[in-house]
Amino acid sequence: MKICIIGDIKGNKDEGMRNIAYNIYYGLIKKGHDIIVLNPKSAFYLSFWIEIKNFKPDIIHYIAGPTILSFIISKALKIFFKNTKVIISMIHPKFLFSRHLVSFLKPDMMLVQSYKTEKFCKELKCDYSFLPNGVDHQRFKPFKKTQKEKIRSKYNIPNEKFVVLHVGNFREGRNLAILKELMQEDTEVLIVGSTTIKKEMKAYNELKKLGFKIIDEYIHNIEEIYGLADCYVFPTFSENYCVEMPLSVMEAMSCNLPVITTRFRALPRIFEEGDGLFFVDNEDEIFEKIEELKSNDKLKVETRKKVLKYSWTNVVNQLTAIYSRVNDESQN
Repeated sequence: MKICIIGDIKGNKDEGMRNIAYNIYYGLIKKGHDIIVLNPKSAFYLSFWIEIKNFKPDIIHYIAGPTILSFIISKALKIFFKNTKVIISMIHPKFLFSRHLVSFLKPDMMLVQSYKTEKFCKELKCDYSFLPNGVDHQRFKPFKKTQKEKIRSKYNIPNEKFVVLHVGNFREGRNLAILKELMQEDTEVLIVGSTTIKKEMKAYNELKKLGFKIIDEYIHNIEEIYGLADCYVFPTFSENYCVEMPLSVMEAMSCNLPVITTRFRALPRIFEEGDGLFFVDNEDEIFEKIEELKSNDKLKVETRKKVLKYSWTNVVNQLTAIYSRVNDESQN
């Protein structure tokens, strides 16, 4: 199948949409599909449209946003390439756009993750399909105690410390400052920030003043960071500051870390609470769960089992089935 991906796959892989676009691209290549990738920013240049015309794709898959601009570009693609099906991944919808406008601009298919986005598509009578994000289980896996100690030494973190980890970006909406309540003599809060997403300097400086251990450079072997942690915390309540199915939560689970997270977007739909996965509804519950973890080293943790079926291989297999269905419908 000839597939045109519109998305960003170049640069550091420390941002959600770029990671998703790259893993889908790489998975499709491995399955033998004919792929081109175009950056959405190049849609303002004639060469973008000429390349698509010359390629003659069966499917155009837009993996960015979406924003109103995404929908406008998708509508133009449908108009100019009538024999090609256009699909949009609703990875990080902000629901700031007019429903009537989106109804007019809607693509042939929307790929959704949360119930909220699914409801949005239903109300607009848009064709949609569920597609989760994936995780590389070979890369993100549990670390042995000896490995953990070695990595802690590398990053100058004492072995006796209880390490609370968050991987994401330095923006106020991530709600990381509340983790200051965890700063105790026996606890280290480690935050690893994206180099792709621009820092909000006010939020960044506040986190530094609070005394968190901060890594703000690109970590190629990010799996090491999960390997040195005792638990992972995702304290974000605002929907505008992460993709619907946070990759960092999935990576932490794949490393079999205990995970404490808000009921963020698609997470409660995908994962059932228990065996080391805790859903919280407020900040106090985060602190309570941390204390529970610190005082109970016999707690059963099997978060890896919960995420095993969400490999990128399985996700790409599911996606190609969607492509085939959409393509077959166009030929009937």
